Amino acid sequence: MAEAKGKKFVLNGVGEAVMTRVVDGKYETITLGTLQDMKLSFSASEEDVFGGDSPVPIYIIPKEQKVNVSFTEAQFNLDYLGVTNGAKLSKGGELIFSVAPKLVSGQTYNIEGKTTVIPKTVRVTISDDLSGAINAQSLKLKTDGEPSTGEFTITSAGAVKFGDTLDNKYVTISGMYTSTDARTATVTTASVPQYVELRHVSHPVEMGDGTKVRIHTVIYKARATGKLDIDHKRQAAHAPQLEFSVVYDTTRTDGAIMQMAQEIIAV
Repeated sequence: MAEAKGKKFVLNGVGEAVMTRVVDGKYETITLGTLQDMKLSFSASEEDVFGGDSPVPIYIIPKEQKVNVSFTEAQFNLDYLGVTNGAKLSKGGELIFSVAPKLVSGQTYNIEGKTTVIPKTVRVTISDDLSGAINAQSLKLKTDGEPSTGEFTITSAGAVKFGDTLDNKYVTISGMYTSTDARTATVTTASVPQYVELRHVSHPVEMGDGTKVRIHTVIYKARATGKLDIDHKRQAAHAPQLEFSVVYDTTRTDGAIMQMAQEIIAV
């Protein structure tokens, strides 16, 4: 087996890309407008056929051609999870909150600004010091009735009641609440990457003879590899990368899988 791998093409002047997919029978367009790079990778594999005493093949059979494309986008969008992992997108969602350690006396405490708390997600810790190291204790959630020693209850409005009367204890609380201002992408065990059409227009690219062109690339059908890197780093750009494998659209009669065209804009 002989394999010929092509080099990756990086388009200077990254431009803008558009992904189109079908959701519930309707076309949905997702724009990649802040691209950091777009790469096309071409590769081919061949099989050598040997015969007689010759140390070199007498025939080479082309077997496979592959095209892969990847985009690195400067901004993250939940729609990417729909494309790469088949996530279901919905309005609203469950958000995380955390209350910094606060000195509390008595048997009650109110979480400010959270009126849709999800009680089963709440965790409460008490301690004698601000760092939570001295006599730290995790309290148990009481789901009904009055809390006993070492327990607490909490309402969706954020009203906490302790089973013990606290005497200048530092209380740390974390949990989740619902919000209609959120948007959620849910990936399940049945989620699969979707097929998309990819279109990309580069910024002006200068050719060897000084001619300036824009390169228009259309990939008729591609499927995400399922890989989406989301890298959160301190003081670093947030740049998710999306990868796709190009596949043949069997509904086409011309056998084309992609096309690239040069638009001459200046000579």
